Amino acid sequence: MTGTKNPDPFVINWKGKIGYGDIISPISYVLNLADKNSTNAILRFHWPYDSPKKYKPEDTETLQDRIDITWNYINSSKVTIEHIYNSNLNYNHNDYDDSNFECHNLRISDTPYFLNRKIVMVTSMEHKETWDEYGIHKAWKDPLTGTWPKACEHISNRNWDLEFVHYSDKMENVIQLMKNCRGVVGYHGAHMWIARMLGLPMIIFSKKALTDKAFPWCIRFENWTTFSPDSIEEYFQQSIKKREDIKKKYEQYLKEPNIHRLRGKRT
Repeated sequence: MTGTKNPDPFVINWKGKIGYGDIISPISYVLNLADKNSTNAILRFHWPYDSPKKYKPEDTETLQDRIDITWNYINSSKVTIEHIYNSNLNYNHNDYDDSNFECHNLRISDTPYFLNRKIVMVTSMEHKETWDEYGIHKAWKDPLTGTWPKACEHISNRNWDLEFVHYSDKMENVIQLMKNCRGVVGYHGAHMWIARMLGLPMIIFSKKALTDKAFPWCIRFENWTTFSPDSIEEYFQQSIKKREDIKKKYEQYLKEPNIHRLRGKRT
């Protein structure tokens, strides 16, 4: 457990899942909830097994380790994190408000911005399963599947130094790479959530406008033909401008209490 307890904190129960978005998003949401309402809160992750667990055996850390690492970057003394094991929660989360989808689960840590030529690439090149095998309904998240090697070659040929991250990499190593890069390029998911947590400029390939809400300062392309590898620096600058605009919206969002309309809601 981490954080500071309160005799009557606001409790959010959350079904534990495997993705970075399933970790960073709920932690950010509950931290925002506590700040918006000037209250202490408990975020309880519910897991169907009896102890910390890796997503895949070859992973270097458990899902619970990744929660701790996330906490180290965006924590608040108002919130406590607990893990409830052997718990099959029959809903996704309680008292959840997504009325401002761009801001409700946004939390940005302070990260220096470098004027170098390093780009971190979040691709599906080392995925062991195709999107058809993993879940064809999620294929919209990665319109460059199967063509990432060629896309990376085009980017590298423009004198960019590419660093590649993959799901089995240690989260802290990914963070350190990203903290020293110019920006991040990838698909909707995986380590793009870390890029968002760090407030980095990002270019995302995705087929759905939902990406523009989940990653509100990304520059999104539905396919390679509409993307110009010669314009990457321009895209990063556009992303930075969008980020500064969304920060202003976020600051206003934190001033609007929402606790009374949340009580009892489950999704």
